[in-house]
Amino acid sequence: MMITRVQHFGKSIFVHDHSLLHIVKNTQGQFMSSISPLKSWLKRTWFWILIRRSAKGLVHALPLSVCRAIKDMPWVGLIASARLMAHEPCAAWFSGVPGKQVDLVPGLNAQQPEAVARARALLPYAPEGICSILGQCRVVKGQNADFSGARVAVVAHWDPDKKIDPFVDYYLSHLQQAGFRTILTSSAPLEAAAEDMAHADAVMFRMCDGYDFTSWKGALECFPSLRCASELVFTNDSIFAPLADIGNVHAVMDNVSCDFWGLLESRDQLPAMPSFYMCFRQKALKHPCFTAFWDSVDVTSDKDMVVQKFEQSQALWFALHGLVPGAYIHWDMMPWLTGGPAYACWKQLVQLFGVPCIKRAIVNGDVWWSDISGWREMVAQSGYPVGLIDRFLARYRKAYARKLQAD
Repeated sequence: MMITRVQHFGKSIFVHDHSLLHIVKNTQGQFMSSISPLKSWLKRTWFWILIRRSAKGLVHALPLSVCRAIKDMPWVGLIASARLMAHEPCAAWFSGVPGKQVDLVPGLNAQQPEAVARARALLPYAPEGICSILGQCRVVKGQNADFSGARVAVVAHWDPDKKIDPFVDYYLSHLQQAGFRTILTSSAPLEAAAEDMAHADAVMFRMCDGYDFTSWKGALECFPSLRCASELVFTNDSIFAPLADIGNVHAVMDNVSCDFWGLLESRDQLPAMPSFYMCFRQKALKHPCFTAFWDSVDVTSDKDMVVQKFEQSQALWFALHGLVPGAYIHWDMMPWLTGGPAYACWKQLVQLFGVPCIKRAIVNGDVWWSDISGWREMVAQSGYPVGLIDRFLARYRKAYARKLQAD
């Protein structure tokens, strides 16, 4: 009988079989679902906003020498580290080179029993059930496209005004230049703009709830030939790209022996890979665990639940079933890091390691502890047209203001 230790509402408990483990995790899921609206409300309260702004203001007023001294402290150290990395090269903080096979749990790639048990305990959700959204999707360009044998990039799209912004088309054009056929899968009707998008080989949209995982699922259902692609990238428009050559990243990863890989590896809460750029090779695409995972993706409209069920679970789930993960920016390069690497060291990722994107949330100032000083100069230096970002942010902020007034 296998005994598994899991964290249940902050306490370690021991579970004696998988059916009980399933019950424990279902209970956690129901609890998280019930408190998610409360968490969202608390994050927007003026009291919490005031605390965060005050802490950030105090740390930013400190000399950089003091920030170096407090960078390892809980909470404020996160703000201090982000400030240091925005104002100093900090190259000495990083070690190793990009591109590596990774073991999300030590011994998991070798399927060692203890590592498998540990990974199962960490897995937030085990995919189950089948949810189809095929009847809620519409392909408006490339209905008969066959992607067998091709390198394909599927770009999930969301826009507050249900528009395809020029920065999205810019990203699509560079994906094509890097040798990818492209699919745009949107959460909004796109009939009017689809045929004008020369940089998308296919365009579709869905008419159901969900987030980017639901959009990627829709593409898999509408274009079954994606399972026969030579390489399949799932990415989205939560990034501005490219700030560097996407082809260079793939050239590095072509030399890494793995079945799937992420642009970044994160250990912020769990060993995982942020979903904004994931690449799957043929072994992964044809594996039953890949089918099981995407069959289980549903139309959940709770963002916290989506992160737990899909983003935090996918890499562990695939690795548990024998698929070997890799990462361009791997954790061995930055084991000291607290916080997600896309937000904590965005400048170093681009300038030192050629990561070809910056998160939209960074330049919009959505990450309260991150220091965004110098983002404009860095983006301009990369050759990316800064005006695309400025025009999008202006429109995005107006849409957000309208939404607040409506609420």
